[in-house]
Amino acid sequence: MAQRRFDALAPADREALKTAAAKLAGRIDDAGDSQEAQLVDRLFEKQGLKRVPVSPEFRKEFLEAARQAREQLAAVPAELVSKVLGWLADYRAERPAAR
Repeated sequence: MAQRRFDALAPADREALKTAAAKLAGRIDDAGDSQEAQLVDRLFEKQGLKRVPVSPEFRKEFLEAARQAREQLAAVPAELVSKVLGWLADYRAERPAAR
């Protein structure tokens, strides 16, 4: 919705729209979480994928390689990378299973 159209709404209508949008965003998040759980818990395995444990050493090496790759991304400003990493940390703190 264009900002000028939103601004033209009555204050009560703007609040109703904001409330409805917030509810929709929550439902979309819930649907995404549900689909992810289905994929990880059942559907991938039905397609023949198997879970394998990740050793602490492999995890450490992977995270170090990811850090080095991020540092070499000259096309992405460091400030933006830091912001996204902060969002990711917040997300992981709210959803421990997402680690």
